[in-house]
Amino acid sequence: MPLQTHTPRAWANAVLADGAACIVDVETSGLDGSIIEIAVIDAETGEVLLNTLVDCSPVEIEPGAVEVHGLTATDLAGAPRWSEVFPELAAATKNRVVLVITRSSTGAGCCTTVDGRVSIRRIWPSRPAGSA
Repeated sequence: MPLQTHTPRAWANAVLADGAACIVDVETSGLDGSIIEIAVIDAETGEVLLNTLVDCSPVEIEPGAVEVHGLTATDLAGAPRWSEVFPELAAATKNRVVLVITRSSTGAGCCTTVDGRVSIRRIWPSRPAGSA
């Protein structure tokens, strides 16, 4: 599957055509914090491959992060630790193109996992505020 195409739409169609992509979404304890929720879905079928909260204690969840996602330390009580979640994440993303959309100034990203090795590429920079 080619990563370089003429438009984002053409690239997305190519990713979906081969059925080997997944979409990952995470929530964190802060801008430079720990992952506190992670979900992985199959980009072609929408099947949920992983969806879990992650206990990040003793890391505290920043108030600004709570405002964004609404998750508190109380919500994470009893959730698995990252050491338990990571093997599930590795299995769900193995040999797939992993699509990640960020809400930061870094734009959209794509990483490919092959036998546990990760190659990360920035696909498109974020658009300026107010652009479509």
